[in-house]
Amino acid sequence: MFTIKGITYAEAGKVLVGKNKIGYQFPSGEFVEKDINLNDIQLLPNGLIKCNEVFWKNLNSKNYADWKKYFISRRYSNDDQIAIILNKDNSDEDLLRYNKM
Repeated sequence: MFTIKGITYAEAGKVLVGKNKIGYQFPSGEFVEKDINLNDIQLLPNGLIKCNEVFWKNLNSKNYADWKKYFISRRYSNDDQIAIILNKDNSDEDLLRYNKM
């Protein structure tokens, strides 16, 4: 896990687990990072996908590009994505943020 500007993010393939919370990013706090258990993936009747007690919408696609776009857009707005790409060479923190995205 890593923290940038007060937000703690899970590394790829992991989730953050804290007091009554589980997810991929939160305002900084006390968290443990755990591996995603791919054996726990469930397709729910309401069209959601559940894995490690985290819920995602069902993209109805097995396309890698669609999933990557979905997860990046959940973490970063379009404006944030552009800013991260344009500012990656400004500082070590900006480069870290770019590499993590």
